[in-house]
Amino acid sequence: MTARVRWHARWVVPVATPPIADGTVITEDSRIVWVGARKFAPPAGRDEELGDAILTPGLVNAHTHLDLTVLRGFLSDLPFFQWVRELTRAIATLDDADLAASAALGVAEGLRGGITTFADTAPNDAAFNAMRALGVRGICYREIFGPDPADAAKHLATFIDQVRAMRERSTE
Repeated sequence: MTARVRWHARWVVPVATPPIADGTVITEDSRIVWVGARKFAPPAGRDEELGDAILTPGLVNAHTHLDLTVLRGFLSDLPFFQWVRELTRAIATLDDADLAASAALGVAEGLRGGITTFADTAPNDAAFNAMRALGVRGICYREIFGPDPADAAKHLATFIDQVRAMRERSTE
């Protein structure tokens, strides 16, 4: 049997309707099953009082590079092409553990700011693994950046294998 929870807040801000003063959101497992004014809320198994808070859907960050969170602001004063070259050199100094820690930090910071869904692009699994570990929604785009045309077939084969491996671990 699943338990319903009534989440009460000073304001509930749904996506499709105006804000609701003294609102309630009812969840069952991880699904929202009712939204409205508290005085009309049907009974539930448990009440959670959030107080003087705004309850709103999670935000979506539609373009991230979570594995590069630790490099935020690095080289920010450079023109684009010089920045890309310097950034590429800096990334080469990061190992898999650095990239994983950076991605986890990026997801944690996003959650703290209300982001619950990420769209990430990277040439590695760091963001994919961080999103799975921290339980957020998201999509990962695999990035191939500047391979030598002579090696294109090899890079494409590797890319296909990487995407296949990610799909096997996909949650949906």
